[in-house]
Amino acid sequence: ELMERKGLKCHSKVLHLERIKPDEHIREAMNLKETDEVYFLHRIRYANDEAIAVEYAHINALYCPGLEMFNFESFSLYDVFYEHYHLDLSWARDDIRADSIRGEDAHILLQAKSGPALIVYNTAYDLNNNPIEYTKTIYNYKMFTYTVVSTETSKKYKNIWAERHCTVSFYRRGYVYEKYRGAIAKA
Repeated sequence: ELMERKGLKCHSKVLHLERIKPDEHIREAMNLKETDEVYFLHRIRYANDEAIAVEYAHINALYCPGLEMFNFESFSLYDVFYEHYHLDLSWARDDIRADSIRGEDAHILLQAKSGPALIVYNTAYDLNNNPIEYTKTIYNYKMFTYTVVSTETSKKYKNIWAERHCTVSFYRRGYVYEKYRGAIAKA
């Protein structure tokens, strides 16, 4: 929504959507039992017809039965969470790292066999601290900057940040696109 308000034409291409049994890594990240299922949503995100991100989302099927009936090339996942399933996502944790990518992801984002990327692992929680979604998003490094703006300092340690509010910024061809995230990280 924010990028569209900035004048960019945004859309997604869904590569895959199905209900699956998650592997151990996903179960651990989402605090799931071995018998629990998730929806796996794999899609490419575009801005002005340029691929800016590849997403691998895992959504807890317990909270979103029938999720496969939605066309996520037309619908926002978070709008569906809120409007259809009445899920109020209250906070999220982002783990961010720079890494090299290869194969299909590198081809889609960089038109190369391999190259650098910024990878964000996001876990979104509801009001009861239940993990609803765990997503790995691989961003084109040329189009993505993660900016942390600190708003408070510790009274005891003036040089240590006590609270951080994060802003996700996309830089491309002279434009800045920002999305405020309510993520808070303790120093």
